[in-house]
Amino acid sequence: SFDEVRLRDWSVKHAVRNGVRHLNLSHHYDVVQFPVPASALSGCRTLKTLELAHLDVSGLMSSSACFPAVTTLRLEDCNFDKFFNITDLSCPNLNSLHLLDFAVCGRRGGSRGGVVEISATKLVCLKMEGVGCDRIKLSAVNLQVFLFSNAGETGITRRMSDDFRMDLPCLQSVEVLLYGSCHGEEDKLMKLLYGIRNAASLKVNVPPLEVLYKAGLLKHKTSPYSNLKSLKLLVEKRNGGRRNKGRLNVPDGIRIYLLSGAPNPETVDIIIEEDEDRTELLLGGNGPRDNIGSASNQSSFGHHLMASVI
Repeated sequence: SFDEVRLRDWSVKHAVRNGVRHLNLSHHYDVVQFPVPASALSGCRTLKTLELAHLDVSGLMSSSACFPAVTTLRLEDCNFDKFFNITDLSCPNLNSLHLLDFAVCGRRGGSRGGVVEISATKLVCLKMEGVGCDRIKLSAVNLQVFLFSNAGETGITRRMSDDFRMDLPCLQSVEVLLYGSCHGEEDKLMKLLYGIRNAASLKVNVPPLEVLYKAGLLKHKTSPYSNLKSLKLLVEKRNGGRRNKGRLNVPDGIRIYLLSGAPNPETVDIIIEEDEDRTELLLGGNGPRDNIGSASNQSSFGHHLMASVI
């Protein structure tokens, strides 16, 4: 046997000493999450891409940690203690951030309890799928692409913050995919919809909007989408009755609301499609995921610790 922690630390330090540009670390135990050797990574001026999976990243974004060259950061099924904060001081060149099944101050799987704050001037692409916390605050003045999904969880209570604030003035493309029951969480949904008000292209699944529509929250109101040019609505096929079988129906009130803020509603490109991700969930899949493959020159340390270095 061997000490996997020491081997992992040695491999990371060796990579940093040799000018690593792309680093992918993952750990495959179901119970224990090894801590990331943040001290070895902090200050590395060659590291451009950092991908971590199934690890404890509590030391990654401490007040003293700095990743001056990192442009892409991906954290999958990682734990963070209490407060996850990304700023221009810690990641001054961050361009793309993907948080997948990310739990702040909670057990693996996403218990709530912590805070996520992201304030990154150069951030252009942000994907948040299954982020568990109590508060989310986003400030990204150049963000253009934003994906927010509860990644197949039942309901959104654990995955969506009570205190949800967003300052995203340059949004271009937005996807909001929420699955499970949203009843009783209408206020959170309205906050989220308002937070993405600057989107030019919006993709959203219809069931959460139906909850708001049936609650009367969209009636006689003007939507905040004053820049909307493209709208894609994902609908579950209706199976009940001969008349509705196989049809993709969107209540007129939902369409009227979404288009009501556009300067020229008649010019907005509208697409209505079957929600294939929802079909995958019903068949036992995990919904929308971005599968980022491991980098080349992959090496295996033991049976459970994987590292990929370029």
